Amino acid sequence: MVQKYSVWSWLLVVAIVAVSLWSCGGTGDSNQKIAGPAQDSTEAPLQETYPIPPLADVVSRLQQAGVGYVIDAGNDPQRAASYETSWARATNLGIYGADLSYASTYGVKADVLHYYKATLELSRALNLKLDMLERLAAQEENQLQNKDSLRAIATQSIYETYASLCTNGQSEEAVLFLAGGWLEAVYLGANIASLSRRNQQVVELLQQQESTFQSIMRLLDRYKKTPAGEAMLTIFQDLQPSFEALRTKPDTQTTQTLTDQLEQARGKLIAQS
Repeated sequence: MVQKYSVWSWLLVVAIVAVSLWSCGGTGDSNQKIAGPAQDSTEAPLQETYPIPPLADVVSRLQQAGVGYVIDAGNDPQRAASYETSWARATNLGIYGADLSYASTYGVKADVLHYYKATLELSRALNLKLDMLERLAAQEENQLQNKDSLRAIATQSIYETYASLCTNGQSEEAVLFLAGGWLEAVYLGANIASLSRRNQQVVELLQQQESTFQSIMRLLDRYKKTPAGEAMLTIFQDLQPSFEALRTKPDTQTTQTLTDQLEQARGKLIAQS
């Protein structure tokens, strides 16, 4: 009797593990390759599901290097209403999330409000109800007065969006959201540092992002047979030779080429409808 119970318990464990490996990202092997470091059990669960480093980490390096805030560097919030396809909405929801992180890192409250409204509009268009954004909508002025909470709100809303897309049966949109947000954050970091003539910061920033770039490429590869997945994968594949060149030739010309390509790729994403 005890032996039978042990067998059924083992089968139950195997079944649970199999289901967990088929969560948002796809197969278990690929998920293990892109997962971040093990999280402490006291941390927020949503941080455990988000597969790349926080976008705010990219733009915070600009602030730490003494680079000032650039007005209108992000995607125009007024464009949010023009995105009508699910892939344009998901991609630009990620882009606005990165813009929100940028503005919140510098504590520019007017831009935080604009980008937050754009993310709220697109999340609702994707049939997502995000507690963090909805609570902020109800008491935005009070929340925005708390400068210390701005970056935390932006980061948590990104985690919540990714998790909600996954659990809402929108795994492809989750990956597009992830890719768009990362591309915008790196574009902002590289472009603004370049304009500020912080060439060494540009080199370091781009070198540090290659592993994340490869992780997103693996995720996008799972959706290469869909129109949206194929389009986004092609955009990322165009960046790959420059990331590889940066390993062997991290000079100003190579970094400027990649920075220009990031700007072109980002232009394609924000021009969608």
